Amino acid sequence: MIYIKTFIKYIKTIGIFILLEIFISFIMGFANFLGLNNSISAIIIFIINIIIFFINGFIFGKTTNKKGFLEGLIISGILVLILFILSLLFFNKELSLGTLFYYLVLIFTSIIAGTIGKNKKIDSMLEKS
Repeated sequence: MIYIKTFIKYIKTIGIFILLEIFISFIMGFANFLGLNNSISAIIIFIINIIIFFINGFIFGKTTNKKGFLEGLIISGILVLILFILSLLFFNKELSLGTLFYYLVLIFTSIIAGTIGKNKKIDSMLEKS
């Protein structure tokens, strides 16, 4: 039963992530159409992705019974794989050193957030007792 709840949690997170990525890409594409510089929109997308990965890592770290960094690594690995597939399908981006660095920063952010989330869970448990 616990595996089904975890599976549903991952599926909901993945679904929300895909919808957010498509929405953000649409908004940034529209902003580019209105005259926003491509490099500025790439920076905005990068910052939004860092925030998304941090929030997901924090939430998964806070709700896990495993190690927080491991949960952050798992969710970020799944989301980076999806992000890579979306970028290949929709944007024809190839894997380069810059994209590899981009994905590593996202994974590292989620690992740090998972660790922080796990520590916050322990802190809140200590305060209750």
